[in-house]
Amino acid sequence: MSVEAVQYKGGFYSRTDAIGKSNRNAGDTGFLNMGSATRKTTSSDNGKTIGLTTAGSTGYAARYADSSTADNPIVKVGDYEVSIHDVDPSNATELEMFALLSYMEDTGEIPKHGIAAFSKMKAYASQVEYDGVCSGIYDEKAFGSKKQDWLAILSQAKQSYASVPETYAQSLECAKLLAYFSKMESGSDKREKLHSAIQDYVEANKLNALDLKKDKDWREMSDDEWDKMLENLDEYLDAYKEQLKQMKEKQDEAAEKAASEADPDKRAIAASSAALHAAANGVTDSLPPEEADHEKNWTKNLKTDDQTILRTAQEAQKTERMARSKLQEVQLTDHTITGLSEAEGVMESASVEVDEDQEKIWTITTYNEDGMICQKCKNGKIIDRWEIKYKNPDDAKKVWDYLAGLDAEDDLAFAGSKEFWEDFLKNQDTKL
Repeated sequence: MSVEAVQYKGGFYSRTDAIGKSNRNAGDTGFLNMGSATRKTTSSDNGKTIGLTTAGSTGYAARYADSSTADNPIVKVGDYEVSIHDVDPSNATELEMFALLSYMEDTGEIPKHGIAAFSKMKAYASQVEYDGVCSGIYDEKAFGSKKQDWLAILSQAKQSYASVPETYAQSLECAKLLAYFSKMESGSDKREKLHSAIQDYVEANKLNALDLKKDKDWREMSDDEWDKMLENLDEYLDAYKEQLKQMKEKQDEAAEKAASEADPDKRAIAASSAALHAAANGVTDSLPPEEADHEKNWTKNLKTDDQTILRTAQEAQKTERMARSKLQEVQLTDHTITGLSEAEGVMESASVEVDEDQEKIWTITTYNEDGMICQKCKNGKIIDRWEIKYKNPDDAKKVWDYLAGLDAEDDLAFAGSKEFWEDFLKNQDTKL
């Protein structure tokens, strides 16, 4: 049988042929004993090449097999292929370790620095062979048939190198390889974990008889089901009554404060407006300028039949109601969905940050065709508020187009900056 020698061109292999075709008798079809993760292959050589090595006069390339997937990587070496997840470093052939280490370097599990990891491992193992602890490290015939405990070999090499100051660095390299192997999971381990995860999921989502009775007629409910339902209802009613009590206290406080500060002929209006504002926003210590000064709040003191003016006022009030609804959710629960949302021609952005006292500060910004309103809320109270009215007909479109181009995971904290939006409206090319 002819033997094809390893050739080099420009420092690269020009051809790497099937394993076991040199120094063997005619009629020999391969290694007599293969590793437990190795089998004969029919794969092509079209897969990505991830490693090169030699054994005697034969060169080998590690390539992904045709059947290889991300979940089940298969590496082809000559006439054989290795199932990576089934390689056991404590009982593997050199062929299997070559496939494994080539794969680990390709996926980044082992950093690539200078000499390939497999070549380093063989060099360190040769010291252990020299010490008489193992054999066959550079035996071409043993490459694909002799199983070795590579963990024990590397441990012995680490110990030998550590005893001499000049080779302490090599001892550390052995320790690194052992650490990489310790992070591996065998195929059986992975299957066992998958099976366990499936079982956990089944148990967590298993229905019981009570779950299936949720939509049954109330006349068929058992005493236990009635007790459970009434218990939940009582808890809900208690929480709701407490919420109403707190809201009434805020309304009374806001109304009294507003009435004491208003002109005598406007006290009733001021108290009513303050109570409504407190119900929507939960604020008693201050009101937005537009509502504190009722003469300047043009949307509430209109005396005109002009439809343009009335519709503009209607949209302005609609924007405020939308902002309040989002704030009310934050004030009552200290939670809302962050990100962008759109409803009835109004777009909202919500973001949250934590201050130095580890308390949440929510920022709710509302955008409609006339402008934007931003309000910051902490512990159920508005702590800051600003508003921008659009000056140009295309301002709303510019803002909406910009927001629509953001990704769902983008941080929207910038939306609480009035300066950002003022600069944005001045220059359409402003970028974050």
